[in-house]
Amino acid sequence: MLVSELIDQQTKEWNREAVQRLLPHEAEKILSIKPGKGCAPDKIIWTLTKSGIYTTKTGYHAAETQATEMQTPTGGQNLFDWNNTVWKAACSPKIQVFLWKVLQGALPLGENLEKRGMRENIACVHCGDKETAHHLFVSCSFARKLWELAPISTHAIPSTNTSFADCLTSSKKLICLPPSGIVEANLFTWISWALWTTRNKKIFENRTISPEKTLSIAISEAREWQGAQITEKGRDKDSTMATTGCLRQQQVESSIKVFTDAAWNVSHRGAGLGWVFSDTQRTAFAHGTRFEEFVGSPIMAEALAIRQALVEARNMGINDLQVNSDSQVLIRVINKKELIKELVGILQDIYELACCFSSICFIYISRKDNSTADSLAKQALCASISR
Repeated sequence: MLVSELIDQQTKEWNREAVQRLLPHEAEKILSIKPGKGCAPDKIIWTLTKSGIYTTKTGYHAAETQATEMQTPTGGQNLFDWNNTVWKAACSPKIQVFLWKVLQGALPLGENLEKRGMRENIACVHCGDKETAHHLFVSCSFARKLWELAPISTHAIPSTNTSFADCLTSSKKLICLPPSGIVEANLFTWISWALWTTRNKKIFENRTISPEKTLSIAISEAREWQGAQITEKGRDKDSTMATTGCLRQQQVESSIKVFTDAAWNVSHRGAGLGWVFSDTQRTAFAHGTRFEEFVGSPIMAEALAIRQALVEARNMGINDLQVNSDSQVLIRVINKKELIKELVGILQDIYELACCFSSICFIYISRKDNSTADSLAKQALCASISR
């Protein structure tokens, strides 16, 4: 059988009777997928990304997860969370790679050199003990003094954890104290990096840096990185807020405006859709509502509302249209022609319907400016659920 055999070719919607009869255990999941009503070509979708586009990063994680699951004993063990602890750590990419090397035993620490048959220079440069990852970054007298000075809410990391991996995992719960100014960055990772660079400078440059100076460098670099992230987020926000762009043409004063919104109920998996048309004098002249079953997410509901509003506008013979929605993400996706895997068919319908108008704009507005459409959507949802 083909998937198309489960779709009504006239309505372009699922044939519920066929789905329930042939795949009763998967019926709800299938009906939650909203196929497009146009002639969009089939696409290959990678399900492990939101966009549906394959990346080597997600492919690597998928392969590693599969391999780890195959090697895990039947009793099960607590697996190290590489993604959240290392690759999503609040630090720069070079430090993320550095952390990965520490945990994989890839740094030229004394312990690792000894395993490879190199028995010279395996002692800690600060105290002369055997150099391991836990020793250099946590238990060495040099590191302990630095941790005592560190502006963090607890010093439990050095005393309660016996491995660098445990310390790194615990570090996510640390809170930096004022006046350090560190809010976003994970100070443990920056201090570990500073300890590593201090060690290397003593070996290769014969430069001795005190624990106080090492900590100062770590805080300074963490604060600089944090400031760069805040600035970048601000730029992204400004850029998104300024995205009132159009799919084909800039906004014109003569455009009819349609305000769309959706109300979604997570337990019933249903959505109420609402839309209101207003003329150039901002006088409402038409509105409508609709209820949709088996809606998988709020953004799906918002996309269905926009699609239905475009259908209504086309049927009314409107030429110039401004579409307003309080779904900031969806408006950005439409204007930039981005991809969200669950919306592939609906987005294609929106693009095809947009071609029916002489000019069309998709505008993000605040929720308070969309109150009428919001009320209509909630009414449609409540009326259907209360039946």
